[in-house]
Amino acid sequence: MYTVLVILCCIISSCVREDIPDCPALQVTLTVKDKNYFNVDEIDLEHRADENLAFKDYVPTIYYVLRRVDNDEIVEKIGGVMKLSTDMKQIPISFCPCIPHGKYVLTVWGGLNDETPLGDDPTTLNLHIEHNEGRDIYMSTDTLVYDAWNNNKTIELERVKGKLLVKVEKLPSAISYSAKKIDNVYGTINSSFEYSEKTYVETQYHWGDEQEILTGTVLSPSLNNSKSNISLNVAKDEQFVNYEELIKSLPIEMKRNELTVLKVIYDGEFGQHKIYLFVDGQWHLTHDMGLE
Repeated sequence: MYTVLVILCCIISSCVREDIPDCPALQVTLTVKDKNYFNVDEIDLEHRADENLAFKDYVPTIYYVLRRVDNDEIVEKIGGVMKLSTDMKQIPISFCPCIPHGKYVLTVWGGLNDETPLGDDPTTLNLHIEHNEGRDIYMSTDTLVYDAWNNNKTIELERVKGKLLVKVEKLPSAISYSAKKIDNVYGTINSSFEYSEKTYVETQYHWGDEQEILTGTVLSPSLNNSKSNISLNVAKDEQFVNYEELIKSLPIEMKRNELTVLKVIYDGEFGQHKIYLFVDGQWHLTHDMGLE
């Protein structure tokens, strides 16, 4: 009799997928970890974001894929990039109750416009397609143990790129176009937060008759144990027929979720300027080969 009672108690207190259809479904709650750049308070050129905004104000879209740990089989993935409209500060995800108990890996991408940067592999992302800046991307990957006692987990999304700020002051009125190139940055990132491949990024910018401009470019980190190099040209026309080489090749370091800041100040007319790099909380006069 005692043995029978013990067996009955075990059956009642357990959640058996085959016998009880209303077992709690696997749920995940998404939050944003990197709401501001690490060094945003050191630099007055970047506004500090409010830490209590809605999730979508930091990360406007999400895309996710759930895989089995043992064989990497995709169990569930979202049907395209989801644009968020809710004002919730956390985003809940509920998976199909049909998913069997087990161990899974969830990868979440944030900030994508569409699935193009993922190509055929939802666990690897192209950071700079065709050498373009691309989007401010977030990502998180976590291992989930799903059973009767574990069915809800919170995951934090982290920013995968840094940001380059370039300010030009006292611009001659004739100049209204700029083009810059940043080389030696990573081209891809996988779901394990591992960067790989080498690429470069090119951008162009046009303005009116302003004498001060500030451009921001989101960039993947510089390759390990090396620096990136920035070149910057300005011109009077879109074809860059009459242009000036403001920066030929200046070493800079791009880091994940950090700001890298340059300032160019004209000292007279076309052809005369000084370059400053913000390092360790101070502006340093520099030149194409590095700090003076």
